[in-house]
Amino acid sequence: MPRTKRLPYIVILALAVIALIAFQAIRPGGQLEDVVGKVIDGDTLYVGPAKIRLEGIAAPELDEPLGPEARDFLTVIALGKPARCDLTSERSFDRQVAVCRIDGQDLGKVMVEAGLARDCPHFSGGRYEPFETEQSRRLPLPGYCLGD
Repeated sequence: MPRTKRLPYIVILALAVIALIAFQAIRPGGQLEDVVGKVIDGDTLYVGPAKIRLEGIAAPELDEPLGPEARDFLTVIALGKPARCDLTSERSFDRQVAVCRIDGQDLGKVMVEAGLARDCPHFSGGRYEPFETEQSRRLPLPGYCLGD
């Protein structure tokens, strides 16, 4: 087969390999290492192509008190930085659920310590409860955090 006729097959093969690598990088239960490209709110961000819900915390929604502050704080500590996420096999709406770290710091723990998120014991097993502050304990605790 002439070289020019093989080119479309080579391109298709290359694209298939790239797609397979991307799929493997964001498969549930695996690990994802990439740069934080966007922060949606205090517990949702994009790590590479994956929309991630931080496991085990509940940050206020953007229309609730401290919601914009939670988003802004997560933006300052995460945006543009390399993150390592341990993906669970869970999904929350259109998001994969993960524990993410930047420079070894658990983002969920950092958000709770900053008073901008609550421990969500139904999903965290209580791992962030020791880090709650007076301010974080004043945040509303969604019913799903209690297993309702």
